[in-house]
Amino acid sequence: MTRTRLRNVTLPAAALVAVLTAGNARAQGEPANATNDMKAVRELLERIDKRLAAQQATSDILLDIVKQDLKDLRGEVARLNKELTDLKNRPAAPATSSSNYQGTPSTSLSVGAPPATAPTSSVRLVNTYFSDMSAVVNGVLVTVPPGQERVVTVPAGAMNYQVYQVPGPLQQRTLMPNETLTLTLRPF
Repeated sequence: MTRTRLRNVTLPAAALVAVLTAGNARAQGEPANATNDMKAVRELLERIDKRLAAQQATSDILLDIVKQDLKDLRGEVARLNKELTDLKNRPAAPATSSSNYQGTPSTSLSVGAPPATAPTSSVRLVNTYFSDMSAVVNGVLVTVPPGQERVVTVPAGAMNYQVYQVPGPLQQRTLMPNETLTLTLRPF
C-alpha cells in the first residue's frame, strides 16, 4: 500500500511571504539581516517538516491499530455466523431434547414419573404473576412462564413442593390416586 504525505502548503508559504516582505524592507538598508531572515525561514520550514513527519508517523500507527481491530471484528463475525449456521443445520431433535439455553435448566413436564403400574396424581402449577415463577416438586425444578400453567405427574401418596419466590419451608401433602393439586404461583 502506498502512502502519500500531505503537506499544508499555505502555512509555510504564508510564513515565507511575511518573512521575505519584512526582509526586503530591511534588506535595502541592512544586508546582514537578510541572511539572518533567510536562515530563520529555513529553520521554520525544517521545524514544520519535522512536525508533519511526527504527525504522519502517529497517523500510521493509529491506522495500523484500526486495521487490526477491524480484522479482529471480521473474524469474530465470521465465527459467529459459522456457529449460527451450524445451529440452523443441526437436525431436529426429538421432543424430549434439552435446550441450549444456559440460564435456566430444562425441565420435563413429568417429574419423577412412577412405574406404569403405580397409581399417579398430578400437581397443576398456575402462574398468575407477570414473570417466570419456579417451584421444586419432589426435588425437581419446574419453571412456569407468566400467564401459563404446567401439569406435573407425581406418584400418589406423599409429595413435597416449595415455590422459590415465596419464603418458607418445604411444604408436604398427601395425594390420592388420580387427585390433582392446583398451586397458584405468586410471590406473596
